[in-house]
Amino acid sequence: MTYRTILTLAAGRTDDRDALTVACDLARRLQAQVRTLPCAPDPAQMALDYDLYGGSLLSPELIAEMEATRAALTAAIEAAARRAADEAEIPYGASEAGACVTLVEPAPTTWLTLLKEAPFADLCVVPRKSAIGPGALSSVFADALMELRLPMLIANGERPVSGGTAVVAWNGGMEAGRAIRAAMPLLLLADNVLVAQHKARIEWDQEEAAVLQRCTGYLQRHGVRGLESLQIEGEGDRGALLQAVKDAGADLLVAGAYGHPRWQEFLFGGFTRALFADEDAPHVLVSH
Repeated sequence: MTYRTILTLAAGRTDDRDALTVACDLARRLQAQVRTLPCAPDPAQMALDYDLYGGSLLSPELIAEMEATRAALTAAIEAAARRAADEAEIPYGASEAGACVTLVEPAPTTWLTLLKEAPFADLCVVPRKSAIGPGALSSVFADALMELRLPMLIANGERPVSGGTAVVAWNGGMEAGRAIRAAMPLLLLADNVLVAQHKARIEWDQEEAAVLQRCTGYLQRHGVRGLESLQIEGEGDRGALLQAVKDAGADLLVAGAYGHPRWQEFLFGGFTRALFADEDAPHVLVSH
C-alpha cells in the first residue's frame, strides 16, 4: 500500500503552510498527487447564518463583499500551494503520473467539494490549529474524520513526517486498527516504530486484540523495521501515554480517534481531545 492521492485542507491562514509542506514532502517521496481543497467560508452559508430566509434581506453590496472575501482566500490558498510545491521541487498543476500539487475546483459548498474528493483520497492532511480552532476548517475536519472516516494527518509544524521515530498507540480497538492500516506507508518509512499501550485504558472487550505481540507481529509481517513495544503500567491519567510519546522523541503518533462517543469525551475529557490540544505533540495520524 502507498499513497497516490493526498487531500490537503486549507483555509487561507498562515498555518496552511504546515499541512502543505508536510503533504508535499510526502508527495515527493511517494510520487503522489496533492489535491488542495480550499475551505473558505461559503457565501451561501454565510447568508443563511445572517438571515434564515436565505439571505433575501442582504444587499447586493454585502453579497459581492462575501464573494470577494472567498475569492481572496482561495487565491491565498493557491499561492501557498504553489510555494509549497516549489520548495518541495515538485510541479504545480495536474499530472498523469508522478508527484504534483493541484488546487481542487470548488463545488457550490465546501461539503460538496469534500464529497467529490473523499472517495479517492488515501490520506487527508490538515493543520493542527485550524482543525481545532474556530472557523470553516474545523467543521470540515470533523466531517471528514467522523462522517467520511478519512484517515487524517494533523500537521503540527513544517518538519517532515517521514523517517525518524513513529509511535503507535495500541488499545485493540477498531479505530486504532484503521489508523495503523492507513498509516502503513508512513510506518514503512520510519526508522523506528514503538508500539505503546496504557494498560489501564483498555476496554474489557478489547483485551484479547490488545495484546502487544499481536500488533507488533502484524507490523513485522508488513515489513516495518525497528520495532519495539512499551507497556505503561498503573492507573495514571491520559497524559501518561502522551508523555511516553514525547520521551521517545516521536515525529509521528498513530492513534484511533474518538473510541468513545464525542459527547462523552467533550464532557469528561479523552485521549483524542488531549492529542489535538497539545502544542508539543508530534504529527498525529488518526482514524475513526
